[in-house]
Amino acid sequence: MSGENLSMDRVGESELFKAFALFMKQHQVGAKKQLSTKALQVIVYRYDEFDGKNITKYLKIYNREMKINRVPEQEMFESFELAVVLELRSQVERIREAYETTWKAYETALKEDFFDDEASRMTKRSFLEWIEQQLGKGMMPNELLREFEMRFF
Repeated sequence: MSGENLSMDRVGESELFKAFALFMKQHQVGAKKQLSTKALQVIVYRYDEFDGKNITKYLKIYNREMKINRVPEQEMFESFELAVVLELRSQVERIREAYETTWKAYETALKEDFFDDEASRMTKRSFLEWIEQQLGKGMMPNELLREFEMRFF
């Protein structure tokens, strides 16, 4: 009879250990999701949602916050869509489905897809370069303004 109790105790210990291991795994998954959510909240609160402009800067911020919070790469894939304005989510989702092999590949695909928006963005440097080019043309200020509006708006 004591042999039966011993084997039942071992079965009980084994089941208890399995239950504990499952609990710990679920707790870790929950903790990772919590870190991902925290990082996402910081990004959206401080920098707003990604609206298709300046993808390089946005990804740099996104990567930094996710790394600070030790968010796994898979969570980075899943949570990026939540940091994007609603109008662009389907486009971002299509890119993710095509490039979900590594975060680096996904990041590169995002940069390529949104590059046109970034390339046409007016920066202080590009504005000053444009002004220098126009100075040689002898334009009046109102002509310069009209030319600027036609080209960049």
